[in-house]
Amino acid sequence: MRETMTDAGRRFARLRTWGLRLCLAVACVAGAAAGPAGAQTADDLFAPFTIRDIRLTMSERDWAALREHYLENTYYTCDVRVVLGGQEAVVRNAGVRSRGTGSRSGTKPALKIDISRYVKGQRFLGLRSIILRNLLQDASMVHEYVTFELERRLGLPVPRTVFVRLFVNDAYAGLYEAIEDVDEEFLDRVNGEHAGYLYEYAWLYPYYFQYLGPDLERYAELWEPKTRDSEPAGALWGPFEALSRTLEQTRPEDVPSALGGAIDVSQVLRLAAADNFMADWDGVVGYAGLNNIYLYRPLNGPAFVVPWDKDNTFHALDYGVFEGTGQNLLTARALANPRLRAEYVGTLRRAMAFSSAVGVNESPLLGPGDQGLGWLEGLVEAAARLIRKSAWSDPFKPYTNQQFEAAIADAKRFARLRAGVVDAQLAGARAVLAGAAEGQLTGR
Repeated sequence: MRETMTDAGRRFARLRTWGLRLCLAVACVAGAAAGPAGAQTADDLFAPFTIRDIRLTMSERDWAALREHYLENTYYTCDVRVVLGGQEAVVRNAGVRSRGTGSRSGTKPALKIDISRYVKGQRFLGLRSIILRNLLQDASMVHEYVTFELERRLGLPVPRTVFVRLFVNDAYAGLYEAIEDVDEEFLDRVNGEHAGYLYEYAWLYPYYFQYLGPDLERYAELWEPKTRDSEPAGALWGPFEALSRTLEQTRPEDVPSALGGAIDVSQVLRLAAADNFMADWDGVVGYAGLNNIYLYRPLNGPAFVVPWDKDNTFHALDYGVFEGTGQNLLTARALANPRLRAEYVGTLRRAMAFSSAVGVNESPLLGPGDQGLGWLEGLVEAAARLIRKSAWSDPFKPYTNQQFEAAIADAKRFARLRAGVVDAQLAGARAVLAGAAEGQLTGR
């Protein structure tokens, strides 16, 4: 018998209702397996002594385009998955792009995952973005991980990191390092608020906090605002003009009172000391001026500096503990002040004590036979054990497994001997430190 239109409509409605119920049931099962992303947090992602599997799902055509056009900042849609504590956290419709400067690669691209790129306000584990560093510029792959851990112990505001095995459409894309982006969520964690002005330093030429004149455009090209970027130029860059002008006009003995409200001079000195202890030739007192830093200026209180990109640490065992401090106008003025100079040296000595302390390593990857290792060498060894298999099997790293092992051995030697070298340098510089005049601390 031929069905009437009414009968067909009723049958279609029943089928549609049954189909919707089936889809909802499947979605519930899938949701139970994956778990809500809110059940885990960034603390879980960046848990110490772990290596994570992050899986990106995206169009194969988009992944090929990202790699082909790796010098561009074009975003592509992706889903992100990571298993934390046996539960899969998932975020959909995030954006991913190539990132970096010298580390850009079409073979193993460094990536930025922007969680809210296409869904306004979307977060993943409480984060709005995740940086995936491709570890191309450090054959040991552990420099940044180890350096940030030491700087964290020295009380500096540093991003959290975790090693990552990256899979794109289920294919192993290599060993990466996930690093916490320096953004509002980061500021909330380290400073308790994010209402102020956050800047990323953009290297254009060697700059040492010298006065560039009254034209604020000169400062705008160096300090890129990441928050409050629509405010007038005077509010955004006027403080940089005033800071550098004051530095050039201030006597060393007046530095704390003249600059205390503008920038946390002690914090900058602690970072400079930590960078020099770890032989970072491309940081706040780098060989070509400021580099690889962010600066945050709260609405109330002095500005402070956040370090970034520590691939270039471990540069040389005999790296000078005052390297670059005489060229940088802020550190040169500060180190000519006896109290601030003592704080700088005190930070170096704290780093020495941390690095050489025996029997204090917390990593479960170290055993009874490793108890004789100093803390810093033990951290290098633990990180190497954590990543070794993933590093060896990384098909896109630009160095051989033999080169990886040689770089690990070099990093361990640096970690084992650096405190003694720094101690000898401080002993040799004691006479200079006692009577140092402004601008005479040139390192080495």
